[in-house]
Amino acid sequence: MRGLRRSVIFVCVAAAACGSGAKNTAGAGGNGAGGGSGGGAGTNVDAAAGAISCDPFTACGGNIVGSWRLVSSCGSVSSNGCPSTARISAKTSVAQATYTFASDGAFTFTATGPLTEMLRYPLACLGAFTDAGVPQACADTERAFVAASSQPTDGGVEVQSATCAAAGSETCACTAVLGYMSPQTTRGSYTTSGNQVTLVAAGSDVGAPDAGAGSVTEYCVSGSTLALHIFSSASDWVVTLTR
Repeated sequence: MRGLRRSVIFVCVAAAACGSGAKNTAGAGGNGAGGGSGGGAGTNVDAAAGAISCDPFTACGGNIVGSWRLVSSCGSVSSNGCPSTARISAKTSVAQATYTFASDGAFTFTATGPLTEMLRYPLACLGAFTDAGVPQACADTERAFVAASSQPTDGGVEVQSATCAAAGSETCACTAVLGYMSPQTTRGSYTTSGNQVTLVAAGSDVGAPDAGAGSVTEYCVSGSTLALHIFSSASDWVVTLTR
């Protein structure tokens, strides 16, 4: 699941105190995602608190075989820079990314082109930048994105542009346009059991990081839509794909 979530690592670009735990979760997608409770609210985040609102998720299983194009991922991630009651929320869309699940148990993930990521930082998560309030914190956050544009992150993703502005409920709203420096491909095997799918990467092509072994996530196939619930103690995401 790493490919599906690779861009989400950018929530840590502007969080100066974002520690290794949050980065590993954000960058690895399903890595460390446990079995879990089998459904529920998924990545519903609190819009009233200024967070991005995500669609609810209910695990239902189904026939995952086929090619699925990534539409969006939506959820939240914790950071060492945030208090326990606050999370950074994000929603990402990828122009050209596809998961193919073959009937023989093999999967292939490919991705290229630009990504657009909407981020919402609570002021409590930006204290490492400034204590001068939301407008200044947003300006500092935007500068952090710009500074990162010359430093591609894990997975060969670079920041192409970013803007941040103060938003309601004492939050900073950012929009970042990201891009893969080269086409990414990850291959491996998968198994399904009930409402869960487990992916094991065989390794990655040149330039693509390993997708992680034994990544477990809940899933639901409904008509032409595949939803994946990727979660750990530090993050909670719903990834939406379509045929």
